[in-house]
Amino acid sequence: MTLITRIVPASLLVVFLVGCGGEPSASVSGKVTYKGSPVTAGSISFLLKGKGITQDAKLDATGAFTMAESLPIGTYQVVYVPPTPEPQDPTKPRKVETAPVAVPTKYRDEKTSGIAVEILNGKNEIPIEFKN
Repeated sequence: MTLITRIVPASLLVVFLVGCGGEPSASVSGKVTYKGSPVTAGSISFLLKGKGITQDAKLDATGAFTMAESLPIGTYQVVYVPPTPEPQDPTKPRKVETAPVAVPTKYRDEKTSGIAVEILNGKNEIPIEFKN
């Protein structure tokens, strides 16, 4: 057997054993509430410290969210991202819009939110409850 006929099968075996993705990952969805009421505006952000992984998901009319991509397994800090105000026509009277549920500002910063969630292999349904 030549050296090439030995190396190619061994290389394929290594690729098969390692896999393409490397780390296990999981799907993540859930519902965000504040004092028991759904948070229906803005988005929720998951941050995996040490790996620089962040993913956001928009909140729907019921407070539910689903991450667009799977997340690696680990413990994530959770922060709330308020909705961005829509640009207004300067020729029309200004209308002031407020979020249906006013989430306290401490939940907007990973250092002060105090919310961490564990993402496990498989499907994760994570309720997130903001309190005072």
